[in-house]
Amino acid sequence: QVRALRKTTNADKNLNIVTLVSTSPSSYAETNVKALLSGKTQFNPNEDMAGPVNIAMVASKQHTGIDVNTGKKNPSSRLVVFGDSDFISNGYLNLSGNKDLILNTINWLAEEEDLIAIRPRNALSQPVILTDKQGRVVFWLPVIGLPALIALLGIMVGVKKHKAA
Repeated sequence: QVRALRKTTNADKNLNIVTLVSTSPSSYAETNVKALLSGKTQFNPNEDMAGPVNIAMVASKQHTGIDVNTGKKNPSSRLVVFGDSDFISNGYLNLSGNKDLILNTINWLAEEEDLIAIRPRNALSQPVILTDKQGRVVFWLPVIGLPALIALLGIMVGVKKHKAA
């Protein structure tokens, strides 16, 4: 489960807050914890946050002046907040660009923008991600649907030959 993030309304005017990742417009953030735990959620426009919902945000602030100890320009402050950490776990790291997202985020935080890149994919190991509905269709169509269609056609041909004879 992912936490929704919101931009604060009383942020420092020099603080730049930007949405990094958001959900689709058809999603929503559930506020009823009991419904979440039971797995029976339903959108309530009076309580829930309608999508798109921010799930990753970045904040940055450029400091002015010179560091008196080093004589160098003060570095910027950078912060990244993700509403979930599962996407960087071993099971999900190689899915849907998650590795690029976390590596590029770390490079941005370290002010190493020249290392930000979209890495090439290994074409041999790209899993297919299906919704529950798509998974059921992929199962039922070849396992039940096509054999039933072939059997039905066979019966129809047999009946037609039997009537013709």
